[in-house]
Amino acid sequence: MPEDPLEFFRLRALANAHPMRIKAELVNESLSILCASFGTEWLCACVNDVKKASIFPDRKHPLGRFLHVAGEPQIAEVIELGRYLLAFSSSPAFGTIVSTLAAPSQYQSTLLQLATAYRLRRALNVDVHLEPPAQNGRLGDISFEYASNRYNAECYLPRIEGEVTPECELLLKDCLKILKEADVPISAAIQLWSMPNAALRKVMVGLIREQVKEIKECPPHADTFKQVLISGKHAIISLSQSFEIPLGSAPPVVRHPAFPRQGNDYVAACTVGHASEHGLRGIQRANIHGVARGIVALWLPPEEETEASLSKDLTKDIEQLSKKIEKKVAQTRGDEGVRGLVIAETWIATQMSRATEGQLKGLRRRVLDNHARIDALLLMSRHWNHESRRHKYHIFPVTPVDRREATAGMLDEVVRLEATTSIP
Repeated sequence: MPEDPLEFFRLRALANAHPMRIKAELVNESLSILCASFGTEWLCACVNDVKKASIFPDRKHPLGRFLHVAGEPQIAEVIELGRYLLAFSSSPAFGTIVSTLAAPSQYQSTLLQLATAYRLRRALNVDVHLEPPAQNGRLGDISFEYASNRYNAECYLPRIEGEVTPECELLLKDCLKILKEADVPISAAIQLWSMPNAALRKVMVGLIREQVKEIKECPPHADTFKQVLISGKHAIISLSQSFEIPLGSAPPVVRHPAFPRQGNDYVAACTVGHASEHGLRGIQRANIHGVARGIVALWLPPEEETEASLSKDLTKDIEQLSKKIEKKVAQTRGDEGVRGLVIAETWIATQMSRATEGQLKGLRRRVLDNHARIDALLLMSRHWNHESRRHKYHIFPVTPVDRREATAGMLDEVVRLEATTSIP
């Protein structure tokens, strides 16, 4: 890697600029905005600040990870963040926003605040204020005026208890070490039927090590991959010889046909990459020299999975979300005559189109009917859009049955623009 991590990111971003439909000037401008906002030394320190005992070596701050990895999703988020910072650079709260972004634990919630404010300003063509004064000396997240109405918006990330336990992290880390030592690309897929303890993890790692050794010693035929399926009471494991792909791309999880999960809805995945410093510096059109040579993907037991499948009833999940949001609403009382919006980032936003009328009624009752000052709830879920090569939000507005036309029309425009445009 080049000694200067920002130069490394710049080279990777420029190499990917054409396929991502990003101008080179925008890459350079975005880096300049980040340097002016956070400071060059701080950004470089983020890249070198690695979590202790992390799966493979992850950075403590998301920006450190983005600058270090510099694949398409990371490049897009850095440039997107640059658009937000530029848009609100004249805000009196700009220094506060930068400080909260710099805190690893507050980065995601502050990104949601900026993303929402930017979208409201773009859709409604109004002045949007960050960190406005609220009751009892506290600060809100967003305020604006629209159609002669004053609005305060509160952004919220309902916290979900730890999905990947320390033993799961150690399982991923041990598997990565095995794949790293292999001299052929290998794809490992693990479906857990029960959460592992230390003893079970060691047994699984031993089986994987043994089977990887056999795969290495038995080269596949020209038109086939060597594959192994290990099935037991606590897990089912697929190991398959895979293939190399360029760095910055997501390696496919090649797996045995009998493995129960054939989609990419895994809860965690880590890759092994190989590249020389010369390769990382090189730019040939859109390609960087170097390859990703292995992947480990993990699925939790069905009862532990957070994101519901299409066949799972949403009643329990929506009820839990309603309780968390209602508690947040009760903590954020607004001024008299100011209408309230609650923005919550949650995976449930992607599933709300199949919610029943009864489930929606319960959500409305807790968040809207019980709190007359709240005009609407906006559920948002951030995802990577492969077609546009940008991060986008799936947005699901929840409004009272007697929809307040000004608020409903405002939110409809936000949804429309999100579906038809990208940032940048």
